[in-house]
Amino acid sequence: MSVVTTVQAVPNRLRLIFEYFCGKSQSEPLERIENIMSPPALRRGGSDGDNSADMLRATLSEAYALRMVEEVEGKLCFAGSALDKKQQDIDSLFVEWIESRLLDPGVSAEYRQEKVAFALAWLLMQSPLRPLSFQDNYSSIIRQQLGENADVFDLTNKERFQNLAYWARYLGYCTMIGNRAVVPDPTGALERWLPKIFETETEMSIENFTREMALKIPVLEDGAIRRRVEGDVVVDSLRRDPQRLSQSTSLALRRLSERGRIGFKDLSDANSRTLDLGDKIQRVSHIVMLRGKV
Repeated sequence: MSVVTTVQAVPNRLRLIFEYFCGKSQSEPLERIENIMSPPALRRGGSDGDNSADMLRATLSEAYALRMVEEVEGKLCFAGSALDKKQQDIDSLFVEWIESRLLDPGVSAEYRQEKVAFALAWLLMQSPLRPLSFQDNYSSIIRQQLGENADVFDLTNKERFQNLAYWARYLGYCTMIGNRAVVPDPTGALERWLPKIFETETEMSIENFTREMALKIPVLEDGAIRRRVEGDVVVDSLRRDPQRLSQSTSLALRRLSERGRIGFKDLSDANSRTLDLGDKIQRVSHIVMLRGKV
């Protein structure tokens, strides 16, 4: 059970429940929530109605697992302290709230999401130059890449891969070409994390940058989750030189540079890492935070 295996638990549905409850201190009757999110007219509508009711129950099951809401005597309430929605927009608030529950190896199991981060790390190891079909089951590909007996991270059918793609896109780790293909691309996530990676610094060596990046985003290079997945690779073409960043991370950093969010330096007397841009490479020793543009 996770936001990948519960295919009804797509980001917009859980975000809707989060938005409704996160600013409330009082509880709401479960029937009221059912009427808001699954109107009786739909529930009486035969097969479509059944699907509507099932969708709500499945989505709520993930909201319970994530400890977003809890039910007491037939009423629902926010499981934690009420949050102030005036401090930031609801999408930023929701992403900040849910990302650690999905990706932090220290807490994800507590919320029954432990395989989501591994699936995302595998996705980010794929080349953005070869988008992944949205309609395929990737369990056999994972076993080809990680070994015949490899864990496929719950990606046992195309619907689960599609849910992974929906969450990856929402959190800023991929882009999608319509509903046809998925492009591993953590540009959005990295841009969101830049202020926390740099904190008070304006310039960092690439080694310090990647270390901070890995600590905060464990599905990227050198992160705890990414190291475990990369350690199982059995295909030579997927093995990564430690001094070379993956194509997906390289693409993200290049895009952030082109947007004026960061700048690159290549000092000849400094340690460097290589951006793998597919048709060319770029040596980088330092990354500069262009704070006025963020």
